[in-house]
Amino acid sequence: MSGGDLVAFVEEERLSRVKHAPGIFPEKAIEFCLREGGISFEDLDAIVCEHDIDAILTHDISMEPYKTIMARDSDTYAWHRKIFLDAKNRFIDYAKQNNIKNIIFAPHHHTHLAAAYYGSGFSDALVLSIDGRGDTQSAIIAVGSGGDINVLDEIELPNSLGLLYASVTKYLGYTPFDGEGTVMGLAAYGTDRFKDVFDEMVGRIGHRFTVKADAAFNDLIDPLCKGIQCPLVNHFGEPRKFDPDPRNGVDEDIAASLQACVERAVRDYVHYYIEKTGIRKLCVAGGVAYNSKMNGQLFQMLQLDDIYAFPVAGDAGCAIGAAMWYSKQVANEAITSISSAYYGPHYSAEEIRRALKKYSLTASKPGNIANSVATLLADHNIVGWFQGRMEAGPRALGARSILSNPSSIADKDAVNIKVKYREAWRPFAPSILYENREKYMGSKISAPFMSVTFKAPEAVQSEIIGAMHVDGTIRPQTVQHDVNPLYYDLINNFKARTGIGAISNTSFNRKGEPIINTPDQAIEMFLATELDALAIGPYLALKQRSKV
Repeated sequence: MSGGDLVAFVEEERLSRVKHAPGIFPEKAIEFCLREGGISFEDLDAIVCEHDIDAILTHDISMEPYKTIMARDSDTYAWHRKIFLDAKNRFIDYAKQNNIKNIIFAPHHHTHLAAAYYGSGFSDALVLSIDGRGDTQSAIIAVGSGGDINVLDEIELPNSLGLLYASVTKYLGYTPFDGEGTVMGLAAYGTDRFKDVFDEMVGRIGHRFTVKADAAFNDLIDPLCKGIQCPLVNHFGEPRKFDPDPRNGVDEDIAASLQACVERAVRDYVHYYIEKTGIRKLCVAGGVAYNSKMNGQLFQMLQLDDIYAFPVAGDAGCAIGAAMWYSKQVANEAITSISSAYYGPHYSAEEIRRALKKYSLTASKPGNIANSVATLLADHNIVGWFQGRMEAGPRALGARSILSNPSSIADKDAVNIKVKYREAWRPFAPSILYENREKYMGSKISAPFMSVTFKAPEAVQSEIIGAMHVDGTIRPQTVQHDVNPLYYDLINNFKARTGIGAISNTSFNRKGEPIINTPDQAIEMFLATELDALAIGPYLALKQRSKV
């Protein structure tokens, strides 16, 4: 942040090429941001960590199930302290090594709240931070008004919908804190027939949700909780091994019942504060806020006037929120809202040309690349799209994207199977011209980050069936010309050829890999997969099989 403006952001995984970069200190990301901002460590006012680690160490020893575990096992107690003290000392050591004098440990959820509220640009809004855990809470709801954020309520650990979701993710054979989006997608194939099972785990005290400790803290997802069995095992047997098609008549219903349970709990919680405050705009952040289906249900069922889901809702986005929090708390700066996600690395035409030459890849330089790619998509080619600054967050938004014709299920299947190497049943999302949002979304709100789900009107479902989920929902990106003119022109040219004001968009990566960052990575994936074309900067490379 500089003067209240976000200057640069990139997730460490995009530079280290290790997905989520677990346990890796974000040195490469810090170096990029300093370089992009044209500053050095000496120019920094402060370095801010998005956890109050001392609060965690004080709180966890009195929280079940940790309290019982640590009381009977001194080794676990020591291990727990070492995890957090090592993280704290690593942060302090890095600051000292680089002569950063002002070292701040911010309250975790307050950084989420800052990102959501200040990012939205709303004057008055309810602001919800909800994730697995953040310091001593799993959720905080606040009111943002006139640039200030005032907390209304907190949900204390071990009550955690995020950790419950992670536990079910692991139980169903996926990687927790990574595969939750896959479980959300699987839920559309099932029914809420296990409502009673999840109602045993998730209850209410007044308007607040509660979660049984062993449903959130168990040996499926927490090595500190050795011997604490997730309640799902009693109901459904042993945890599943990964299955590329888990639709077996049970597991999709587990996913659907989990999803419905989480939606009910969050909806009831937020509804109470809508009634109390009269405010009908909502901002959301935190890992659970990546659940676009939940966000869509909140918008629809609570009849919100608007909803803003921060594009980097998970803990990586706390880096942005921490900077916003500091800028407001300490400098009292006005924070500029975030209407795009393009803050990452970018490459010049010359750098791209050299990469193409390095791989001996023949490419043309069309006069209008948006027009050329629109023709390819209309003819059912699958195109890698590498343009401008890389987007922040897990959803490709027209900078590092794989594009296809949204009217074709066959094209969707080809992208999943032949390009991304992932399960064929998994859905994509449409990028939609902003002016056509009501036609495809049934709503006039802006949805620029693929973070809110809408029911596609029946009249247009055949146009976007390849970018629509099995339940008729879409997770759209509304594209405005002043935000991304080249991507807008591409969709507009595609509309001129097909009458469809949308294209199918998924992230430019293979399953298990971070989204690509560099021209070299784009070219390597183009050569290694069945992509038909690569639009990279001003250049266009085609495979011989391209259907033109």
